[in-house]
This record gives sequence, C-alpha cells and structure tokens, in this order.
Amino acid sequence: MSASFEFVTSGRICFGKGTINQLNNVVKGKTKALIVCGGDESRVFPVTTALRSAGVDFTLFKTTPEPTTDCVDEGVTIARACGCEVVIGFGGGSALDVAKAIAAIATNPGPAVEFCEGIGCGRQLTAPPLTIIACPTTAGTGSEVTKNSV
Repeated sequence: MSASFEFVTSGRICFGKGTINQLNNVVKGKTKALIVCGGDESRVFPVTTALRSAGVDFTLFKTTPEPTTDCVDEGVTIARACGCEVVIGFGGGSALDVAKAIAAIATNPGPAVEFCEGIGCGRQLTAPPLTIIACPTTAGTGSEVTKNSV
C-alpha cells in the first residue's frame, strides 16, 4: 500500500539576501499598494523604495500584535478607499496574516468575522483576492507559504 501526498504553497518564493530589491519587478503593472507592517514602520524603507522606483503609490497600514477581525476590517476599508490592487505584508506572522486577510476580504462583501470558521458563519470567499506579496522579516511562523490567516 502506498501513500499519496500533495503539498500546495505559494505560487512563487524568492529568498536570499537582497531579495527585497526584486519587489519592483514583482509589482509591475500595479499602481496602488497597501503595505501592512508591524509597529516599527522605519523597517519598511526597502519596500517603499522599491515601490517608488516602480512608480507604485502606496499606503501604510500598521497592525498590532495579536490582531483582531476589527483590525482586518480597518485595513480592508483603507485598501478599498485607496483603490489598492496589491497588498504587501512586511514583518512577522501578524503582519503577514493581516495582509492575507485584507487581500481576501477587500474583494468580497462583508466584515472579516463572517468569513471565520468557529466564531463567524464561515462564509466562502466568492471573488478572487487582491494580489498578495508576503515579505517575512522573521523565521518560524510560515505565514508566507500558507493561504490561512490566524
């Protein structure tokens, strides 16, 4: 008897020192981005530099540790109001998870909690998400390679 396994992850993974410098090529064709980061926004400089060189307008959204669905809803409101086409998560697991949730909910009507299993009604996403780019600055959470948001 043989076992069969399938591993599904991100469409593209770039890694290594200086990889953030490839961001301007990844966002080609986009005009507006939402950058989701943690508390120290000064660390986002490499991302903002790459976006400026690519001619992409951006808005910065700072998340909190242990973010809530209210935090996601706030980011969704900003992403929609700014007409963002791409969401960039930069930081640890919280920033990446919030970025993924914002990208998914921004294209679907309703508050984030409605899409949560267990605490919400577990509604299905019907529209594809905004483009999401995850730039982890820590190791260990694996948030950059999963479709879930904790």
